[in-house]
Amino acid sequence: MWGICFLDSSRRIALLRLTTSLPRRLRWWVAAGAALVVSAVGVAVALPAASVPQAMTTLDSACTRIIFGIPFYLDPCVPESEPLPEDMGPWIDDIRHIIDCTGAEVQPYEPISLAATAFPTMTQTATSVPTPTGVPPTATVPPTPTADPSQPPTSSPTGSPSESPSPCPSPTVPPTVPPTSPPWTPPPTSAPPSSPPPTSIPPSPSPEPCVTSSATPMAERAGVNSPKDKEEDRVCKKPEDAAKDAVLVATGDSVTSAYHQTASADSTDCTKNNSAQDARKLPGNDMMFSYAGRYYNMNKNISEYYNFARVGFSTDDIIKAGAAKTDSCANPWNRVKPPLDLADDAVKAAKRAGKKAFFVTTGGINNTNWTTILTQFALCQGLEVLTDAFKATVFSTNQTSFQWWAKQVLPGKPDKIIDNGGGCRATWWVNRGPFWPPLLLNPIRIGIPAYDGPGSGANESALSKQIPGDAKTIVNTMLAAGADKVVWMLYYSIIPATVDLKAAVSDVLGSYPGIKYLKNIVPAIFNLGDASLVPVALVGRIRQLEKDLNDAIKAQLPVNAKLVAQPAPALGAGDIQKTVPMGCPHPNGKGHDKLAAALKAAIGE
Repeated sequence: MWGICFLDSSRRIALLRLTTSLPRRLRWWVAAGAALVVSAVGVAVALPAASVPQAMTTLDSACTRIIFGIPFYLDPCVPESEPLPEDMGPWIDDIRHIIDCTGAEVQPYEPISLAATAFPTMTQTATSVPTPTGVPPTATVPPTPTADPSQPPTSSPTGSPSESPSPCPSPTVPPTVPPTSPPWTPPPTSAPPSSPPPTSIPPSPSPEPCVTSSATPMAERAGVNSPKDKEEDRVCKKPEDAAKDAVLVATGDSVTSAYHQTASADSTDCTKNNSAQDARKLPGNDMMFSYAGRYYNMNKNISEYYNFARVGFSTDDIIKAGAAKTDSCANPWNRVKPPLDLADDAVKAAKRAGKKAFFVTTGGINNTNWTTILTQFALCQGLEVLTDAFKATVFSTNQTSFQWWAKQVLPGKPDKIIDNGGGCRATWWVNRGPFWPPLLLNPIRIGIPAYDGPGSGANESALSKQIPGDAKTIVNTMLAAGADKVVWMLYYSIIPATVDLKAAVSDVLGSYPGIKYLKNIVPAIFNLGDASLVPVALVGRIRQLEKDLNDAIKAQLPVNAKLVAQPAPALGAGDIQKTVPMGCPHPNGKGHDKLAAALKAAIGE
């Protein structure tokens, strides 16, 4: 049977069917009746609930799930009540085969809990690093197919890994650790995060609050629970030329609101992950950091500036958001009317006062799942680079692997993921020298959904299909209110964006046991630089989808001399935030300066 371990996948599976393991395979086929869930779209693996303990989450959507004794880190989480995705069957099958061939041990299950602060404290893992001599560490060994014949198979009877090398090491060139003193350093009791510790992000400075009917300052009124009027989102200054007095009104999403993550963090909680805020105390929304706020400061004759944009708002939210609606940073909208209605009130009030009224907005990206796709791609990019770095060390066996996968195209490539959905998988095997078997670190799977916005064909969501009609409604409402200029800022390209890979794997995934183990034995591989957010294979597809989104926004806009659909300026890597998990690919200060200049050109003043 050991000879089978050194064959390629297809020959190995064929040979297995002719060997003495036949009785065991027959028992697996009997168990398959209870294990396989056949649906109209494919085959998934259903595991007994008893084999999967309650998951412990790291980030909001991830969990650890134990399958055949092996802890798998899944992001997004696949609840124990649901069957496993079809791509996992062949993957699990390969992992169990390697364990059979090599006698590998498995990193023990370690519950992962939400970090108490934005940056986790690194501590020694449950499995200490072994030395080449002495007593081997205790490890959890998963059941093999012969240990428990009643367990179901891990994949479809015909499923097998495709386009992958033989998982077992060649018997002629075994990976070894130099027999001298251990090349690793003792695991530290704590290690600093890759970014500086979080500090309280002070609100951005803003002009003095406008004179209102309330004597309470804006920042204090923001804490009152009752819904508020448009003045809560307003700042004022004296115009340089009273004859040219104007009001600027903004609605939109995180580009206009504007989202600014000052440092990467292991959290999507905007109160803990270095999300900036302004005097309104709404983390994730900084109206003076925004291009709209910069244009307000640039144009000395704008006396009032309203910003009703919120991070994560869709075009539907701009039109309909109620007081209880929360933005992506969990801030309630908490206003007496939806953003568009407040903008309508502000423009009409400006015209009654004899002032010019300028309106600007962004919108549409949050009608799609684009932000989720980008976040998961950033994690995959980090894992791919980290895996390559680990494979180049003596601590890795030749089974360590990183693999992109796409639905319907297994194992797949990144260029299929946008349309089909997919993700990536990292499997790390630690070489513990010639005397002890390899150690499997908890495997990790990052899922990426299929894009559901304009240009996605049958995948397009109902909310995405609203974009043309919603854009028309927003623009016509502002024109009817009397706005002197209505500007829709179209989206810039994210293709030049770079992401902080070191933070992506060291901070965002820092509490994951496999990452902690690698930090302890080979910390040098975490000295990762920045890398392109968009894989090269996806550049053409993403460029087309960016065009499709902007085209959807413009599709039903009226022809009007007061309306400008403003093309975005070209933003470079230095104009886009690189922080994770939420900063990239929002504009940074330089990017907002370029957008402010484009807004000035559109308004003409």
